[in-house]
Amino acid sequence: MNWILSISLLPARAWSRFWFISGPADGLALFRIVFGLYCLIRWVWWAPHVTLFFSREGMHFPELLAPVEGIHNFYQLIGWLTASPSILQAWVLYLLTLPVIVMIIAGLFTRFSLFIFLLSWNYHYFLHFHMYETSYDRFLILLCFFLLFGPCGRSLSMDAYRSSGYPKGNGESFPLWTQRLICVQTALFYFGTAVHKIMSPAWNNGDNMASTLISDYSTPLGFWFARLDLPLGVYDIAPVGLILFEISICVLLFNARWQKLFFVLGFGFHLINTMVLWIPQFLIVPCTYVLFLQPDSVRKWINRPFTHRLKWK
Repeated sequence: MNWILSISLLPARAWSRFWFISGPADGLALFRIVFGLYCLIRWVWWAPHVTLFFSREGMHFPELLAPVEGIHNFYQLIGWLTASPSILQAWVLYLLTLPVIVMIIAGLFTRFSLFIFLLSWNYHYFLHFHMYETSYDRFLILLCFFLLFGPCGRSLSMDAYRSSGYPKGNGESFPLWTQRLICVQTALFYFGTAVHKIMSPAWNNGDNMASTLISDYSTPLGFWFARLDLPLGVYDIAPVGLILFEISICVLLFNARWQKLFFVLGFGFHLINTMVLWIPQFLIVPCTYVLFLQPDSVRKWINRPFTHRLKWK
């Protein structure tokens, strides 16, 4: 009977090993820094368009209308909170968010700064970003939410320096279930796009891919590729390969044996996608790959001399 009990406990043990890991927070800290830099670049990018995107003098199509006669439910509350501001108010909110992002990068009052940025991002999302229904904007909200509840400020941060005297912290171990959540979200990101391509009639052949190369998203490299006038059969095969890649990567990113190969393939895919179609926002996705590595291996890599960090073992 003992062997029956042991077999019945295998799923529970596997579940616990996957979700309830603990270790140094260096991987989350590295990702926090990259996440902050990514957000800072995007935020500065919008500087010429603050009036247009985020004020009542610009292009404003609210997700939820502001109430006319009092607030009677949650949706009206959100509509009231995200009512279009004046130009001055829009600029004040925009500029106040910039130092908050810098605080996230530096790891200064990390949890507080992540919370304020999450509020600001959601506010601007309801003001403007919702119109585009982009997966990368929603992905960013989830990443910020998961980082908020994780120990990403306990290493490579001003918070770690204030508490232990060392920017790297004192090497203590933390629960890393939020790190797992980000990894699972990344895997679901790839899996979801694969399922969408399978279910969408637009991806049943290569017409969609071929037309995208001559769309507003296309770069000079994309237009050059379109002018090669390749047979449509090439474009018909490409979606199949892309679907197989996205299904494979969502599983094999978790496999230590195949991880490094798919890290390279994933970075290459997103880099080529950015060079051919100007959608650099998706570059945040491969930045999560560091979280698939074992926490102890990330700590060992960080502790190496700077000149020895180019080689990962």
